Amino acid sequence: MPNKKLKVLCVHGLGDHRASDWKTKWPEAIDSVFPVPGVTLDYEFLTYDDIFEQVDISFAETAVAAAKLTVSGIGSVFRRHKGVMGDLSEKIRWTAGYVVAWVEDDGFRQQSRDRLLEAIRTHRPNVILAHSLGSLVTYNAFTHPDAKDPEIAQILKRATYVTFGSQINNPFVIRNTTNGRVQELGVAFWHHLYNEHDDVFTAPIRNWRAPNFNQTETPFDDEGVGDHAAASYFRHRNTIENVWRPLGATAVGAKAFGSAPTVRTRAAAAKRRKQRRALLVGINDYPE
Repeated sequence: MPNKKLKVLCVHGLGDHRASDWKTKWPEAIDSVFPVPGVTLDYEFLTYDDIFEQVDISFAETAVAAAKLTVSGIGSVFRRHKGVMGDLSEKIRWTAGYVVAWVEDDGFRQQSRDRLLEAIRTHRPNVILAHSLGSLVTYNAFTHPDAKDPEIAQILKRATYVTFGSQINNPFVIRNTTNGRVQELGVAFWHHLYNEHDDVFTAPIRNWRAPNFNQTETPFDDEGVGDHAAASYFRHRNTIENVWRPLGATAVGAKAFGSAPTVRTRAAAAKRRKQRRALLVGINDYPE
């Protein structure tokens, strides 16, 4: 069987990634668990940290930003942080401050949106992975009129979109950037991975249905701050079964690989089976 290739566009989340090893860690994590042989994942990476660096935001403004995103504010994300105030200010700047600056700054949104859509046009990805703030950047771009460009629209129509550690349904974000509701996207399929232990202003997308959307529960509780690591989302067993396996199956055209039901589907089927169970007593005379 000839080797199949999937082009994967990776969009990072909060924090300054310019000096980090995320371009190594993301492929390592995914390749270590990708369950379908005969598929090569070809990675491209998009960063927008240089755009945010131009935004001037003070410590007081970052504290206000945290309060806008969560009732418990700074304490929820940094409750185990033991650094000095300057270090704490910098961490909040690149987390809560980063999100709020993106939400409230039209220029920041436009520049990041333009960069993403150009990357879509250039790399023509089969899969788009968007972590944390990267999910806001991508979601905003995909729901913007600019995404209706015929070339971009055709690429997205065939692409699988995966969001994780996402703030898309955070009350502050959705109130200010999505007209108060989650919108259906013009992608082949949208997987939303949700970890109930992720403290970085994330939110599930519940009580909303679209034919090309599924939320997969990926609970994990890592050591340290946040439970927000991309690698932990990638390696979760539910991600393997609900995202990587169907993706690989589609690439190689193997229906057997892709037929595994999602966790939500299996749970619903089990519930239906339980509701149909009955005890029959005294029926022992069969005409045939």
